[in-house]
Amino acid sequence: MRRTGFLLLSALLAAPALAQPADTPLPRALFDTMSASLPRPFPGYRINHAKGALYEGSFTPAAGAAALTTAPHLQSTPSTLLLRYSDAGGVPDVADTAPSSAVRGLAFTFRLPDGTETDLMCINVPVFVTRTPQDFLGLLRAGAATKPGMPQPTPIAQFLESHPETKYFVTLPKPVPDSFATERFFALHAYKVTNAAGEARFIRFPRGAGGRRRLSQGRHHRRPAAQRAVRRDCRPASPWARCATG
Repeated sequence: MRRTGFLLLSALLAAPALAQPADTPLPRALFDTMSASLPRPFPGYRINHAKGALYEGSFTPAAGAAALTTAPHLQSTPSTLLLRYSDAGGVPDVADTAPSSAVRGLAFTFRLPDGTETDLMCINVPVFVTRTPQDFLGLLRAGAATKPGMPQPTPIAQFLESHPETKYFVTLPKPVPDSFATERFFALHAYKVTNAAGEARFIRFPRGAGGRRRLSQGRHHRRPAAQRAVRRDCRPASPWARCATG
């Protein structure tokens, strides 16, 4: 298993055990468990992918998109696009090169001419860490229950052995990109699209089909901090605010 994978998982799961009633709703349980992993509260920031930069632009679909689907944002009319690059974790000033930031996010909101919106969420890994939200909660709790010096197999080791998809995710390489613009992202979900003729198929959106450019380990430290960091944090309290880019 790669060292980055170990460090990423350790950072993700470094939380004290959190006792909760058995009937706690899943979203609440996930929020509380992730909150317990933070070194301190960060009011006004989201619980995960707290560090990010929000940008505004326009989106024009490729000419052949309308042949695949009747989705309004994939026809010929341009739409306003909001996108947010982010680093994993709940610490808003985490370094982009930190192992806990190895999973990076890219979220889109398409604002259509009729006033409606649709979203697309991506990460820079082709698979997610677990198959279901329930498994993700199990992963967090297994990590919280694992303490230094515990005899093997630890709770987290048992979870990884019983969830090969999570073990695969941890071992995937996650090198630091030269820039968020040169990173490749993958939609979290596959989507069923239907065209005007009623023909349906499942598709998955990748972003950035070209080769990735990576930083060498030495270049991580030679770059000025201002160039290594995401330029500005956007808080969820003002989700449509534009972030400075220069």
